[in-house]
Amino acid sequence: MLELVDVCKHYGSTESDGGTVQALQDVSLSVKEGEFVSIIGSSGCGKSTLLEIVAGLVPASTGELRIHGERVDGPNPRVGMVFQEESTFPWLTAQANVEFGLRAAGVSRVAATKQAREMLHLVGLHGFENHYPDQLSGGMRQRVAIARALVTRPEVILMDEPFGALDEQTRIVLGEELLRLWQGTGSTVLFVTHSLSEAAMLADRIAVLSSRPGRIIELIEVTLPRPRSSEIIGTPAFTAITGQLWKHLQREARRSAGLEDVRAQQQTAEADSLTLGAS
Repeated sequence: MLELVDVCKHYGSTESDGGTVQALQDVSLSVKEGEFVSIIGSSGCGKSTLLEIVAGLVPASTGELRIHGERVDGPNPRVGMVFQEESTFPWLTAQANVEFGLRAAGVSRVAATKQAREMLHLVGLHGFENHYPDQLSGGMRQRVAIARALVTRPEVILMDEPFGALDEQTRIVLGEELLRLWQGTGSTVLFVTHSLSEAAMLADRIAVLSSRPGRIIELIEVTLPRPRSSEIIGTPAFTAITGQLWKHLQREARRSAGLEDVRAQQQTAEADSLTLGAS
């Protein structure tokens, strides 16, 4: 349903040598219709850049993005996005925020009002339709942002750490709500997160990106049964998946910091010392 084929992205360098900065390198990923795929990796590995390419906000330097086999080179109405940063319009009520995309798409005022009200009810904000963002908690504002993305019924939902600014308890609750909504809409989801637990609880598969330039080093199948809830957290199967993710991230973090070279040098020195001692 969605394909990334050998996608690379580089930017003009801000470094003193005047070269280029490569954010992504040869990223290829096929996502099935209705699949939930999480993307994890260290900071600066290109996770957000990857979503921006899928959203059509920035072009790939090389490679292709395809949706249903058709090449996509710009913003696409079939794709919706939820950001980590505050993205509600502060001068609009929750109702008007959710109506915004519908009205921009030419939906009548009466239909937009009805659909927005139904979506706010689905995300647990019934009774808060006329509240402005500054009258809502951070978790409630993210519910508004999710409702605004879902109400237009996009085929693909992109989520860039949508719960990253929230406390752990709220993240878990909203994660459960997101699973319920996803199962009801059938949308395909690409979900960027730094949280290993969040990735494991939500996803069908998890794409692990290397440190910059980002490339997929592992695609992990999440075999936990659905429907899921937070009750799976701490089970042996859940712990095994998060442990597998941590091993990859730990190795990439060490490599990014240059610690793998230091470790290799230490191991070589220890081996040489043992050899000399034996002789």
